[in-house]
Order: sequence, then C-alpha cells, then structure tokens
Amino acid sequence: PSVALLARQATVAAQTARRQPADPHGLGKITQLVVQMTEVLKKEQEDDKLKKQMCDGELTRNDKRSKGLGESIEAQAANIGSAEVERDGVQKDINTLRKGISDLDVSVKEATTRRKAGHEEFVKVMADLTEAIELLRAARDRLGDFYKKSESLLQESQDVTSGEGQDDSSLLALDNGDSEDQNSTGPNNQAARKTRGLGVIGFIEKIEKDVQEELKEEKAAEQNDQTQYETFIAEAGEKRETDTQTLSVRVSTLAEVTEKHRVLTQRQKTLRGELENTKKVIANLHKECDWLVKNYKERETKRAAEAE
Repeated sequence: PSVALLARQATVAAQTARRQPADPHGLGKITQLVVQMTEVLKKEQEDDKLKKQMCDGELTRNDKRSKGLGESIEAQAANIGSAEVERDGVQKDINTLRKGISDLDVSVKEATTRRKAGHEEFVKVMADLTEAIELLRAARDRLGDFYKKSESLLQESQDVTSGEGQDDSSLLALDNGDSEDQNSTGPNNQAARKTRGLGVIGFIEKIEKDVQEELKEEKAAEQNDQTQYETFIAEAGEKRETDTQTLSVRVSTLAEVTEKHRVLTQRQKTLRGELENTKKVIANLHKECDWLVKNYKERETKRAAEAE
C-alpha cells in the first residue's frame, strides 16, 4: 500500500477510536498502520537512493564515454588526414613515374627514328662515295692505259684545271704554244704530252684520296652515332626497368594506404554512430533522472518529517 493510503487508513482508525470506547485492538491497529507507513516511507527512500545512485553512475559513465568517443573521433580525423596526405603523395609519385616512363618511351622512339634515318643517309652517302671512287679509279686506269699505249698520238683534251690556281694545276697547265705543237711528233712535244697526262692522273688520284678521306670520316661519324644510340638505349632500358619496379612498389603502397584510409573512415563512422547512441542514452537518462536528482534532498527531508 502507498503512504497516502496508509495515512488515510491511520486517520480513519484514529477517528473511530476517539468515537468509541477505548479498544486495545483499535490502538494496536493504528500503531500497525503507522509502522507500515513508516516502512513504506523507508522503502521509497531506499528506492529513490538506489535510483539516484544508478542515475549518477550512468550519467557519469556515459558522459565519460561520450567524451572519450569525441576524442577518439578527433584522433581518427587526424589519422584520416595523415592518410589522405600520404595517399595523395603516393598518387603524385605514381603519376610522375608513369609520365617519366611515357616520356622515356617517346624519347627512345624518336631516337630510334633519327638513328634509322641517319643510317639510311649514311648508306646512301657511302654508296655515292664508293661509286665516285670507282669512277675515279676507272678514269685513272683508262688514262694510264691511254698514255701508255698512245704516247705518239695527240692528246685532244682541255685543261681541266685551267683557272683553278697554279699550285694544284701546275702539272696540267698548257703552254701558250700548245695548240701549235699538237700536230708535232717531235720528242720534246711527246715528253710534254706525257707530263701533262701524268698531271691529270695525279689530279684524279688527289680527288680519289679526298673522297676516301671523306668516306673514312663518314664511317667514323656513323660509328660514333651508333655507339651513342646504343648507349642511350641501354641507359634508357635500365632506367625504365628501375622506374617500372619503383612504380610497382608505389602502386602497392597506394593500395595499402587506400585500404588504411577506408578502415579509418569506417572506424570514424562507427565511432560517430556510437557517440550518437550514447548521446541518446544520456538524453533519456536526463529525462528519467533530472527530476529525481533535483528533488532528492527535498523528498528525503519530507519523508523524514512524515516518519517522525
């Protein structure tokens, strides 16, 4: 029975006792009711005390949990930020490596195209120079045969070196009276014709020597270009292999960092959910406990007064 009900019962019993002759049983009943009322007051106070202890404990525990969750969320946000910086850095490295490999491939392709064109030009030049040497040798041999077999005949040729300088063509220069002596068969004129013939052959041999020197230079240049190309290709291959291996490592690192970021983000989401639930628990606790906590002392004082 409630305290109010017991109080009413005690009041009714007291009024009845006053109207009737003294009844030991009636007084005992009143005493019993007062004792019951006191017990009820005591029990209600104990219940309030237990409930207040529960409220204080739960509010303290959940407030502490809420604060801890908030700190964990902040720490998680910092970890996520670090993971994002790391992820962006790794992605930048990957982009740089991929561009470097792509640029290197383009450089190799361009170098190969240039080397191919250069070699084709070299082959053409070599063919032209070789052909020129063969023609010069053929002309030299024919002139040699001619002067050996036809020393008695007149040489009907123009001076190929007239006007080009006296140093290189002195042996080819014609005397002013040459045209008058061409039909002469005297020994002096025959000797002069032989000397002029040897001068033409010498001039051809000089040209041949110059062409051979040019051919030698072309071969040296081709060999140098080929060596440089092969060195570049070898170095480019080594760099590409190194960069490809580094790229593979960075791609693996990106996968790890991305997974780390995902786990951190998921964990932060979970923590936020737990914080939200904790805040709801705290709100419900306040609904149930605020009135009791606020009025606990007053209720305790009033119950003590009623018990007296």
